[in-house]
Amino acid sequence: MKKFLKKYKSLIFIVAIVLFFIAGKIIVSGVKQNIRVKNIEVVIEDSTMHQFINNEEVLKTLLDSGIVVQGKVYDSVNTLRIENIIRNLSVVKNAEVYVTFGGTMYIKVVQRNPIVRIITYDKDTYYIDEEGFLMPYTGKNATRVLVASGEIDAPYALFEKDFNVKHSRMMFNRDTLLQEIYEISKYIYENEFWKNNIEQIYVASENEYHFIPKVGSFFINFGDIKDYKRKFRYLKIFYKDVLPKVGWNYYSKIDLRFKKQIVCEKINN
Repeated sequence: MKKFLKKYKSLIFIVAIVLFFIAGKIIVSGVKQNIRVKNIEVVIEDSTMHQFINNEEVLKTLLDSGIVVQGKVYDSVNTLRIENIIRNLSVVKNAEVYVTFGGTMYIKVVQRNPIVRIITYDKDTYYIDEEGFLMPYTGKNATRVLVASGEIDAPYALFEKDFNVKHSRMMFNRDTLLQEIYEISKYIYENEFWKNNIEQIYVASENEYHFIPKVGSFFINFGDIKDYKRKFRYLKIFYKDVLPKVGWNYYSKIDLRFKKQIVCEKINN
């Protein structure tokens, strides 16, 4: 009997919770039907770090897409569609849209975070962000990041079709060279030591990468990026144990193309 009563009480408790949530949804749904969008607030959450897009451009994107929300009932506003339109902008990582009970529609935008700026051999330029997505470069949105230049034949127009982010990523995945540049750039970006010491990647040929350091009169012939973590370990030892002793202007080239050794060339005075 006690077991039966215990099960009966549990069942009543579960039913009560379900009814509570159903009632809550009905109440919220009724409230939504009476809320009209009075104004729009755009929040660019990381605007102090990057300025790839501003509030006016977000609102213009909605107008260009034929979306008008002011004065409309909350229930008739397709917030998911608005989010998808904004997320498809090449400089946007994420977007969240919601309407408050006071009638304000908030659009929260998170921008993409570039880790390397690509400069092709014909001077076309764009960014790759930390997730491997391509971003356009314009004079107004310049940000200081690692630069990759040299024998790079990958114009931005090849990847961007009708400003479709998914197409951009699909084409990027087919380009082995850009994949390698992204992989090595991400490693440098995530390693504070190399982030502070490497200024530029130069693609000398298909399987040969050169690094330009922020300090010193030398360049680093890194070779290909196979086993690049091991090469970086050797190079870090060289940076910490050798360069402080001989000086930063003693060598003209540091060569890591050879297995288990670093070959250096001195500057001819």
